[in-house]
Amino acid sequence: MPVDRICAHSFFSAPLEGGAIVVDLGANQGEFAATIIDKYNVAVYAVEPVPKLFGNLPKHEKFHPQQIAIGGEEGEITINVYDDRCASTVAHGNTNNFEAIPVPCTTLENFLEQSNLASVDLLKVDIEGSEIEMFNSVPDQLLNNIGQITIEFHDFLYPELGEKTKSVIQRLENSGFYRINFSNDNTDVLFVNRRKVQIGTMTLLLNKYVIKYLLGMFRMFNRLHS
Repeated sequence: MPVDRICAHSFFSAPLEGGAIVVDLGANQGEFAATIIDKYNVAVYAVEPVPKLFGNLPKHEKFHPQQIAIGGEEGEITINVYDDRCASTVAHGNTNNFEAIPVPCTTLENFLEQSNLASVDLLKVDIEGSEIEMFNSVPDQLLNNIGQITIEFHDFLYPELGEKTKSVIQRLENSGFYRINFSNDNTDVLFVNRRKVQIGTMTLLLNKYVIKYLLGMFRMFNRLHS
């Protein structure tokens, strides 16, 4: 089963064939969404809370974005928009160059319900530290209805999230997901729901212990020669 990688997010491509549903949490300027729609003809439901980024999102009949944040509860949260790094709800103490803006927030459960999505084939998560609160609020039944989850965790950027990140990883594994870390710092971690995606033992082992290192060597080679 082939692995694809878009915007530093890896996933198995075969389960996306035939009108799959993709949820993009942290759409940024829409590169991931536009690419995956073009390659696999999927429908993408996305969130992006930062007004400037949301305004730059592409228009497409299969792309359904909302200007909202995903977190642990309903209400309003503060997003810190930095000059030199991605916007985040996590405060970074080494810079004063940021603007704190209030944005509406909802849970993943409510977002999927409002979008009329009973199941998700691929969930992409890149929400700059808010993934901890989001997963802590997700009920087990919702996780059962997701085929794959490709996540950029942010404990590499915010070390205080280290133990909480480990807890989220443990919960997903205990909930029946295989974990394949395609990175050395939790920035490209794939979880595959063994109940929804049929993946052979050899494929799993090859990706978990061989292909990830080959891909890492390839990326290092490209960086050295770019």
